[in-house]
Amino acid sequence: MEDPRKLRALAGWYREFAERAGNPAIWEARLRTANDLEREADRIEKMAARRHQIAQGVVEQDRGPMRNSRFDHGGETEGVHHEV
Repeated sequence: MEDPRKLRALAGWYREFAERAGNPAIWEARLRTANDLEREADRIEKMAARRHQIAQGVVEQDRGPMRNSRFDHGGETEGVHHEV
């Protein structure tokens, strides 16, 4: 299930039915499941937001060390000459 809204609705269902559990172990298991579903919904939303930002050019994908940029001078510092 990849829809965060559905995961949150299911988490709500588990919380509601946890209150009806007569057994503390069942109550705890249902609340744990609800929390797991909420965390998964959060993870999916964060991934979707990141993909959207990348698609919009807001953030760059992680491409490792910067190369061929204004900061990459091949080990040389502008205006400084190293003697060998």
